[in-house]
Amino acid sequence: MVQPWPEKIYIPRKWKNTARFVKRIHSGPVGDVQNFITYQAKIQNVKRSLKVKVQRDGQIDVELNLKLPVDIVEYARNHLQDKANVRRLNRQLSEIMTQDGEQLSTHFRKMDVMPLA
Repeated sequence: MVQPWPEKIYIPRKWKNTARFVKRIHSGPVGDVQNFITYQAKIQNVKRSLKVKVQRDGQIDVELNLKLPVDIVEYARNHLQDKANVRRLNRQLSEIMTQDGEQLSTHFRKMDVMPLA
């Protein structure tokens, strides 16, 4: 299910180097906190690679790869001691963050804006 953009992002003043996200990761009722996870991304530790290719016809292709460390802030199911569950959550969050990035990129393209910083 594709979620509408923008999602809620909390960036308190005292945490200028972090961004907090709340995401639904389990199916079920929207009002059930068991279906959500809260995580915090450490922006100062991001590793990125950016490749820009301009085709002969003027089309621009951009490949952006990010390694963004995150900490789980809240997870109601709290099975974080189970390594298999942590790996599954890692895959899920990676997929969610990739989808969010693609939606954001699409949004910027529609506005004819692409921030590179």
